[in-house]
Amino acid sequence: MNFYDAEKAVKRAAIVTFIIVFINLLKLFVVYMSGTEETAAEFFKDPFNYFDIVLIFICGMMILRYSRAAGIILFLYFFVSKIIQFVEIDNLVTLIGAGIISLIIIIFYINGIRAAYAYHRLKKAENPEYKAAAKWTYYTGIPLIVISILFIIVGIMSEMGTIPSYEVISGSDLPKDDVKLLIKERIIKPDETIKLFYSSGLTSIIENGNILTDKRVISYELIDDKLDVYATTFEDVEKVSIVEQGDYLSDTIVEILTKNGGFYLLLSNENHGDQRFIDEIENNVF
Repeated sequence: MNFYDAEKAVKRAAIVTFIIVFINLLKLFVVYMSGTEETAAEFFKDPFNYFDIVLIFICGMMILRYSRAAGIILFLYFFVSKIIQFVEIDNLVTLIGAGIISLIIIIFYINGIRAAYAYHRLKKAENPEYKAAAKWTYYTGIPLIVISILFIIVGIMSEMGTIPSYEVISGSDLPKDDVKLLIKERIIKPDETIKLFYSSGLTSIIENGNILTDKRVISYELIDDKLDVYATTFEDVEKVSIVEQGDYLSDTIVEILTKNGGFYLLLSNENHGDQRFIDEIENNVF
C-alpha cells in the first residue's frame, strides 16, 4: 500500500463515520420533534442517548489524522453495538439486510485501520526520525482503548444475561437460570410468574433485586452473606410513592407502604422502567 492508497482508504473510513453521525443526529431530531417538550428534555438529560454520536464524531476526526487508536475504538464500538442490536431483531429479512450493510461498513473500517498503520510505516521508512504521535497520545490512547474494550465486554455480558441488565426487564427476558436461582433462594415461589425485574448487582442478581410477580411485590438484598427478602401481596399495599427520582447515574427510590409497615424498591429509570414498574403495581392494587 502506498501513500495514495492509504490516504484514500482513511478518507473512505472517515466519510462512512460521518454518514453514521448524520444518521444518528437525524434519529435524535426525529425523537425530539415527535415527543413533547417534557419527554425531549428528559431524553437530552441522559448523556448516554447521544454518547455514541460524540464518540463516533471524535473518532472520525482522529481517523482523518491517521489515528490507529481511534480506528480500533470505532471498529470495536460499531462491531459490538451491532451484535447487541442483531440479538433484538426478530425479522429474518431485516436481520440479513442490516447484516449486509454492517459488513460493508466493517470492511471500510478494517481497510481504514490497515491504511493508518501503512501510512505511519511508510512515513517511518521515509524518515527514520519520524514519530507517529506524541508520547501523551499513547498515554491517553491506550487507556481509552482499554476502557472501550471493558465497556464493550460489559455490554455483551449484560445483553447475554451473564451479568444483570442495567434496566427493568420483563420476566420473559430474564434467563431461565436466574429464575431457577430466585426459586432456589426462596425469593419467589414456584407458582409465581415474574412480570418485571430489576437488579443493580454487579456480577449476579442475587446481590439485590426488585421483582413484580403476578401475586406480589418483592425486594431483596444480600448483606454479609445473609439474604433479606421483603414482600407484600397486592391486597396489603396501601400506597406507592417515589422518594427520590433517579437519573442516568442513580436508581429511583420507591416506597411501598403496607398494612404492616413497608419497604423500598430501587428501580432503573432507563427507558422509563421505573415508571412502568410503578404503573404495573398500581394497576394491580388500585
